Amino acid sequence: YDECGACGGNGVDADNDGICDDVDDCVGEFDFCGVCNGPGGLDCFDGSEVCDLQDCPSYYNLEIDETGESTLFIFQDSISSLSSGDNLGVFDANGVVDAAGNTGEILVGSGVWTGEQLEVVAISSQDLSEFGGPILPGSSSGNSMVLKVWKADELVEYTVDYDINTGSGTFNELFTVIDEIYLCEIPEGACDCDGNTFDECGVCGGDGGEFLCWDGSFACSEEECPLECANCPDWDVNINEYQNNGSITA
Repeated sequence: YDECGACGGNGVDADNDGICDDVDDCVGEFDFCGVCNGPGGLDCFDGSEVCDLQDCPSYYNLEIDETGESTLFIFQDSISSLSSGDNLGVFDANGVVDAAGNTGEILVGSGVWTGEQLEVVAISSQDLSEFGGPILPGSSSGNSMVLKVWKADELVEYTVDYDINTGSGTFNELFTVIDEIYLCEIPEGACDCDGNTFDECGVCGGDGGEFLCWDGSFACSEEECPLECANCPDWDVNINEYQNNGSITA
């Protein structure tokens, strides 16, 4: 008998699971996630095991109720420093933390990064005591937003810097659009974690103007090239200014 129980056969059952290898769905064993000979599950911060970090419990648990007032923070999909499953916590370092009106750091919004644009609604505090009502915890108007990131793949929390595309980055009951997050302390005068600076074209870490103009010079774009005007009058003026305001044409 061979390993598969066939008389005179040549079958093989390498993993000794009683199933001949040529018809075995997995020669070996399935891991926690059902992958044959896979690496197993991923560990969450609370010790639980999942197959996708997006399935981990939220690291930032919002414990305050909605107040009817809020500020929207939009995190664009251009952000390059985040991985799927990372948690974002929106904090006010000096918000209203309880019904007595005490102030301090408070979590006012949270979300989980999936690689797509993420919108986080940050709850604003409300003081209704003047009308016999309660003081509702939340952010304080005008304070700057403090952003924290829990890197799920590193099991590390960062307090981060971020680039604002639109808005003020404050709790103002409007909105702020954020297009990049930095998991580091950016050196003074730099534009990213690697210490790069903006070139003359406004590109972080860029090489400057790369568009070759007609006169052999380089510019950031064709529109910034010197005016090509071989037969223009010999005026002691800036020819580009005249072209731009429509007085003359090339």
